[in-house]
Amino acid sequence: MILLLVMLALLVNMPARFVALLVEQACSGQCRISDSSGSAWNGQGRLFLNSNQRWFDLGPVHWRFPASDAYFVLGLGHGKIIWRTLHQLEVDGISLPAAAILGHPALQLPAGDWRGSLTVGTTQLRLAPGNTPGISGHGQIEWRQAATPLVTDYPLGNYQINWRWEERSAPHGSFSGGRPSLILVEGQFDAGQANARIDLQGEARLRLERYLSLIARPLPDRDGSWTLLFRLD
Repeated sequence: MILLLVMLALLVNMPARFVALLVEQACSGQCRISDSSGSAWNGQGRLFLNSNQRWFDLGPVHWRFPASDAYFVLGLGHGKIIWRTLHQLEVDGISLPAAAILGHPALQLPAGDWRGSLTVGTTQLRLAPGNTPGISGHGQIEWRQAATPLVTDYPLGNYQINWRWEERSAPHGSFSGGRPSLILVEGQFDAGQANARIDLQGEARLRLERYLSLIARPLPDRDGSWTLLFRLD
């Protein structure tokens, strides 16, 4: 009984550093929590992510397990990840540097300094109960102050993706954005395929048309407009 009480006391008072070590091992050293304090059940620190041999400071992180109205709550910057019920996960306001995600070699995108931030808006994921597991949900992703290394130091504006995912089907949704009076992008995606229409005006057309003409098809009845069809897999 004494041994059990001692083990329970150690478990309750386990330091946050233990969580930091678990996180670092779980992501194979590609992320880490520094300056950890508090306990393993209610702690805080600062989260760093390694992408393409570069460390990104993602900001202050704090966690609570369990929380008053959820199994688990993690806060990162101004955003949260909430494990609300056994089959429901909620994400809102989690923001990451675009370079940390789009610059990762696994995506095979052009190398260089991607600009702006990727923010996960109000998002819900649900795991189907029972013996036939499936995932469903809906959410938003914003790319704010976007820029690509293909066009150095040229701002592309802000973009948003709205997606929905039903069980046993591919995600589908729409995307839009751009820069007022210069760039307009609108499109939809479904079944692993996306279709976009891109309008360029003024300075944006002078800067971007030569790149766009390599991957998109001009619309014959609309000057300065292109259509782009591409696979997502």
